[in-house]
This record gives sequence, C-alpha cells and structure tokens, in this order.
Amino acid sequence: MKTILFVCSGNYCRSPLAEGLARLRLKQAGYAEQFSVSSAGTLPAYEGQPCAPLITEVLHEVGAAGQARPPHQITPSEIDQATVLVCSAQEHLDWLAQHYPSASARAMLLSEINGERWDVHDPGVQELTPLRECRDTIDRVIRTGLPELIRRAANPLEGSNPPAGLNILLFDVDGVLIEDGGYYAALIKTLDYFNRLMGAGPIAFEAPTRDQFQSRGYVNEWDLCPLCAGILLIETLARQPGLRLTPAPFEDFLRQFRGAAVPQLAEVARPYLEQIDRAQGKPAERARDVLLNALAQLPVREDTRAATAALLHEVFSQTHEVDHAPVTQIFQELVIGSQLYTESYGLPPRFTEPSLLITEDRSLIDDVAKRKLAVWVQADQAQVCIYTARPSLPPADDPDRTLHLGYSPEAELGLQLLDMSYPLIATGRVQWLAAKVQVPFESVTKPAPIQALAAIGAAITHEEANSLLAAYTLVAHGELMGPLAKLKDRGVHVWIVEDGILGMQATHGAIGLLKRCGLDIHTHAIGIAAGGPKAEALAPLSEVVLPDVNAAVAYIEPYL
Repeated sequence: MKTILFVCSGNYCRSPLAEGLARLRLKQAGYAEQFSVSSAGTLPAYEGQPCAPLITEVLHEVGAAGQARPPHQITPSEIDQATVLVCSAQEHLDWLAQHYPSASARAMLLSEINGERWDVHDPGVQELTPLRECRDTIDRVIRTGLPELIRRAANPLEGSNPPAGLNILLFDVDGVLIEDGGYYAALIKTLDYFNRLMGAGPIAFEAPTRDQFQSRGYVNEWDLCPLCAGILLIETLARQPGLRLTPAPFEDFLRQFRGAAVPQLAEVARPYLEQIDRAQGKPAERARDVLLNALAQLPVREDTRAATAALLHEVFSQTHEVDHAPVTQIFQELVIGSQLYTESYGLPPRFTEPSLLITEDRSLIDDVAKRKLAVWVQADQAQVCIYTARPSLPPADDPDRTLHLGYSPEAELGLQLLDMSYPLIATGRVQWLAAKVQVPFESVTKPAPIQALAAIGAAITHEEANSLLAAYTLVAHGELMGPLAKLKDRGVHVWIVEDGILGMQATHGAIGLLKRCGLDIHTHAIGIAAGGPKAEALAPLSEVVLPDVNAAVAYIEPYL
C-alpha cells in the first residue's frame, strides 16, 4: 500500500483537513485499499494535544473523518514510508529540503496537483467560517487534482534513477486509448432491438451495470450481447412460465415473447453474474452453462424448455464466428455500418445504418502523452504495440491480407482515429494465426497468452506475422524463436496498460512463459479504471490502478 503524507506547520489545521478530505475522496473513487493517508507537522507546537475539535466538526459536515492520530511532528519513519509528501505551503517544502533532503524528490505543494503553485494559508482554529473556507479550498483542489495525486502517490520511482533494460509498452484500445462510444452505442442499440422484438421498451444499461459484466471478463460485446439476451430471455420465461415456445431462428424466437413482461437487465443480472464467477471455461461457455442451469430450474413446459435450450446452444456455440452467430451479426452491422458489414462478411444487411465507431468513438490519450510515446520510440527508450480484442484485418505484413473475407477493420479504424501507426496485434491477426496453424480460434485468444506474446515480439521488430507465429511456437512447442528470441540476454520491462481482466491474465501468463525460458523479464501492470468494482477487480492483477491512460504514461515516464 502506497502512503500519502500531508504536511503543514503544526499538524493542527491544514494537514488534518487535507488528510480527512483525501481519504474521503479516494474512498469514493474506489482507491481506499490502495493508498494510506496520514498527516504530520514540521513543528512540535501541538505535540501531545488532542485533535482540534472544530477541525473534526467541519470534516464531519462533509462526511469525512478526522485525522487518524493526534497532532505531531513528522518522524524519520514517516518520511521513509511516504510515497509522496504533499505540503500546504512553500515553507514546508523548504523545511523538508533542509532537514530531509532525500525526501525533496517526493515532495510537492498541494496546489501542484492541479498544475498550479500557491500556498494554502493557515486559517487558525478559532472560527468556523474561515475553517470552512479553507476546507472547501482544499477539497476543491483534491477533487479536481485526484488523478495527479494518485499518479504521484502510486509511483515509487518518482525522482529516482530508472532501471536499465528494454522497455516494451503494450496498450489496450477500448477503455484505455479510446472511449468506446461506438461499441457502447451498438451494444445499447442491439439490446434495444432485442427488446423491441420481444415487445418491450428501451433497455436501461448504464455504466455501473456494464462494469459488473466487464469485471467478470465480459469485455468483448460478442460475448456480452448473447449473455444479456440470454438473461432477458430466461428472466422473462421465469415471469411467464406458461409461455409456449417453438423452435425458430433467433429473431423469430424472440418475437414469440411479445406481450410478456420483460424485466430491465440491470434489475436481474446480478445473480447470473455471481454464478458466472464460480463457473469454468471461456466467457461464452460460462454464460451458456449458467443460463442452461437456470432454465432447468424453471417450471416451464417441456417443449418450451427444449426449444429454449436449443436456442441457447445455437447462440453461444460460435459467438466469434459471424457467419453462424445471429446476435453477433446484429451487433457487427451496427458497429461498422451496413455497407462495410456486407463488404466484410458477404452477408445481407438487416438495417441501413452508418458505422457507430465513426460517429461515437473519441480519443482518451491527449497530445502530451502521444508526443511522449513518439519521443520515447524515436529515442529507442521504449517500443510500443497496440493490442486489443477489437476485430481487425490480418497482419499488416501478410501479402495476401486483402484476399481474406470475414475480417472487420475495427482496430484499424481505432488507430486512424488516434493518428497512431504502431504495430497492432488484434483479433483479426489472431484469427489469421489460427487459420495458418490450423487450430481453433478459441485456443489462441485471451486468456491464452499468444496475443500478448505476439504483441511483445511485434513491439520490438514490427513483424506482426512472424511475431504471431513465434508466439504460437512458444506456447505449443516451448521453443523461443523469431522476434521473441531477440529478448535473450537483455533485461526486459513489459508495461501493460489495460482495463480488462482477461488482458491482464493473458499478459501475466505470457511473461510467465518467457521467464520459464530463462529470460530476464519484468512485468509492470497498470490497470485503468476510475474506481468502483472495475478498479477493485483489476487491483489484484495490477502494480497500480490509475484513472486514465495519460496518468499511466506519466507514471511510466520516470522509469525510462
């Protein structure tokens, strides 16, 4: 656990206020388990006295607790334990520089977390009005500067010498580099379409509900959409057990529910997700098994049970094969647009829609972070690869890539939006590999380590096809070859910037394989989440969880 230490003169007013407010805001953002917050003073003026009553009162007014221990002068052990020391005023920075010069690199003004530089003045502890004004000032700074405070508190190497070695940076796309507005809009429109077929109104599927699914590994809508449809189907049957359903294609099957009471997904999903936590297998397999088990317990007609079970087997059997997956077909047409859908898959369109990726996505990485990546790559300080579960074309260096039908260029559309030209290892590349070596696609995708291994190889060589083949060879035969062999005899640091559980697991698995080959390789996993259940789920797999990719780039910078 990293420690944030707030510093003022007597540890009687400003630093206790900052301590209580920071602890509150970190807890609200989902970071309470990652950071310890305390405070201390540069002077022993109030040593041995109890906490100031009015300080505790004004903190309680906003729901914050008082300081954890009575006023005291800062100790050497507190200096050593603090990842960052946040000072109220310049005089406290000067005092630290004089008495603890080794701490200067970790010290900053409170106002600096907002990119400003000014002192928080001592309001005294006698009157409530100035105390409340000071509290509100500190709270405003902490609220708006929380991402920077988290970054500084999380970074144990701030101001120190970086480790030597090859740095490989792997960036996920959706939720990290791109706000996936297009996928989310397509998800909602797909689920709304299901509801309309069943005679129901629009679906409520807000971010907290989506986070519950994603924290269990359902980050790919090709798995998520069938699961949502299945939950709605089973829950509607539970409310109308007398329905008589007959075998039919997916959309016609849903039309048989017209007139039934269709619940809102957010109200009924949790029990299924809790069962999925205990299930085994890939996402589609776990979803199918949980839904079939729920169906078996419903007091429905046997012909209805048989027809519904057959539909669930059909829907979940090949969720990643668009030709055979009716739910995925609907989602894909909305994602890439009706025209590109037909061009990519050779299938007739259901709608006349533009691509929601084009109209709804936006970049999450700012120009400062993008320039840093470009400078690092140009200076050979780091190598970058984008790796994502997005569908894509085959490898860029495959001479026959234009001949492949069934590949959707969604990852390439993302790089176009980002104006980036780094190597790309996406689902289409892995699909190409599966066909090349004649293995099932499911055996080489996340959480299997092949995609992460290929991304590592592509980052250092820009050879996407060879890196994919080298990754498969290592996993299947235990042989280190091609681009991955270039990792020998050098210290390697692999940085994962990821917002998904499966991506984290796959990359940790890849690093484990490389270590077993005798490589000197180290993992630095950075989870991306703004708090809540998603941050809690990422924390056990991450070195640190940060709110966005720009904070992640800033976190990495001192290591390079």
